[in-house]
Amino acid sequence: MVGTISRSGIGAGFILLLRSISTWQMGCMTLAEISETARERGR
Repeated sequence: MVGTISRSGIGAGFILLLRSISTWQMGCMTLAEISETARERGR
């Protein structure tokens, strides 16, 4: 019982971690695109 609970908790935490990483990567990509367009405009 305890093992299954801890395992499901770890799985949920892992899924949350993956989701937060993917959203963070998307945010970084958006920031990179914005900075790139700003650089193109600066030229």
